[in-house]
Amino acid sequence: HGFGLEPAFAIVFGAAVGAVFVLRQPRLKNPLVDLRLFRSRAFSASLAVNVLGFFVAFGSFLFIAQYLQLVLGMGPFVAGLWTVPSAIAFIAGSMLTPIAVGKARPGYVMAAGLALAAVGFLILTRSGGRADLAVIVTGYSVFSLGLAPVFTLATDLIVGTVEPGQAGAASGLAETSSELGGALGIA
Repeated sequence: HGFGLEPAFAIVFGAAVGAVFVLRQPRLKNPLVDLRLFRSRAFSASLAVNVLGFFVAFGSFLFIAQYLQLVLGMGPFVAGLWTVPSAIAFIAGSMLTPIAVGKARPGYVMAAGLALAAVGFLILTRSGGRADLAVIVTGYSVFSLGLAPVFTLATDLIVGTVEPGQAGAASGLAETSSELGGALGIA
């Protein structure tokens, strides 16, 4: 509804607290977040891909569930059953990821997964007719198959690019990036 003083204050206050946090961390003996981790391009890029992937996935999950229920008129249980093929596709993609990484570098496998996810979203754009359900289930399954190696390898790369003593911090940042991406996607 336009500019508001309270939301503007909340944004400025949040940015200020974030800046203080970032400026304070390098000075601490035991920082909550070791900002030196972000110097690694592999770490930072994997973290960014993880946030982006979860952003897209969670937003899509929400819209597809709403579409099945509100547009196609399904109950929650039936709509949930129609999402099972995408869950199976995600599991299959996760199981195929180690095989793919045995044949290609992780970055290429992630890029191929993102490309396949894009194809799934392209399929979803074709909904809007008598075959809506088939298009939705197919597109949802294809993008789930594509995102599986992205999520699997992003976490592996995030944790694998740091020293063993920093694996816990990297794992925490990986989980936080997943939650942040998911929350932003739902929002």
